[in-house]
Amino acid sequence: MVIEFDSLEHAVEEAQWCVDVYKTRHAIVHVNNRYGVCGADEAKSLRDVLEILTPTEGNQCRIKDLL
Repeated sequence: MVIEFDSLEHAVEEAQWCVDVYKTRHAIVHVNNRYGVCGADEAKSLRDVLEILTPTEGNQCRIKDLL
């Protein structure tokens, strides 16, 4: 499931929250002229992955740039 946002900033905030809470990798994608957040495994099938956020041992996630 992709959660869509009009703002990239809101998508980044949502992805970071998901990573911090669920401790799983999440992707920020560009779909339908909007920005989306979904699980990283689900994003593999989408062409327009912008970022993958990965949980770290601490409480904050690390953003890995795929571009």
